[in-house]
Amino acid sequence: MLYINAFNDWKKDAEKRHTRNTQIIETSKGPVQYVLRGMTGPCIALNSGSPGGYDQALLMAADIDTSRFRLLAWSRPGYLGTPPDSGGSLSDQAEVLLALMDALNIDQVILHGASGGGPISYYFAQHFPGRTVGLITECAISYSHQLLGPPATRMFAALFLNNLGSYYLYRMATYHPEKALKVLLSSSGKFTKAELTSIFGVLKESPAMLQMTKDLVDSISPMNKRKAGLDLDIKICEDLDNLFELELIQVPTIIFHGENDSDVPANHARLAANKIPKAKLVMLQNTSHLIPLSGNYALYVEEKQTFLNQFLNP
Repeated sequence: MLYINAFNDWKKDAEKRHTRNTQIIETSKGPVQYVLRGMTGPCIALNSGSPGGYDQALLMAADIDTSRFRLLAWSRPGYLGTPPDSGGSLSDQAEVLLALMDALNIDQVILHGASGGGPISYYFAQHFPGRTVGLITECAISYSHQLLGPPATRMFAALFLNNLGSYYLYRMATYHPEKALKVLLSSSGKFTKAELTSIFGVLKESPAMLQMTKDLVDSISPMNKRKAGLDLDIKICEDLDNLFELELIQVPTIIFHGENDSDVPANHARLAANKIPKAKLVMLQNTSHLIPLSGNYALYVEEKQTFLNQFLNP
């Protein structure tokens, strides 16, 4: 009974947290939940992974200086406060982002997409070149892919991508963050036992990595507010092959991918980098699908900041 009461309290608190300090704006494509941070500078539109939402989008930009850039973090259709009915297809979702930009009087953006937020980032850059000035992707899907296809991903989804499972993972991340860190690493990366032991041994000693573990766990719960978005992403990502002409993307692009990513194979990054004319590929060794949980996070931050500097006024 105590566990049930604690679960109900957690779920209520999580649902309240995901409406706090956010706004819902009525666009030409329906209501959209968003957060806009920063007052000046180029605007970065953040497209979170799957399952995600504006909160996970903000985690993607934890390293970005909001005194120099504005951050547009939004919940894609079906996630948190944005209803699913506006995002039945990839083109629909891109139109929702465009409508959000119009409603907020944002003329151009640097797109930043991760994992299941990769397709909308590539699609938007291709189809709305006048509204796009740059593109950043990380562990992003670039061709047809089963989101919950790999065995470790399926097991993680079965155990944790539901309300009870995400509550259990939340408690683990809160009281035993090193255990949650190991779960995330082993379910998102292809490592030998020795490699996993070595990587885990270093990361578990870092307070920043343990806090990032908790933040990532928070960004996939509660699942009842994210399931509709995940279902849309699964459907969209299974049929991408005829939707992209990546060679038409003409903006400066940087593509990050973990060499040991088991959720989204590294060939997604290599294909995109080969087709996009102005793309730079950064492959991160000993890194899973979760780039922030790696010893190469500092390199990722350095490369991304160098890339973003080109968009600042001299």
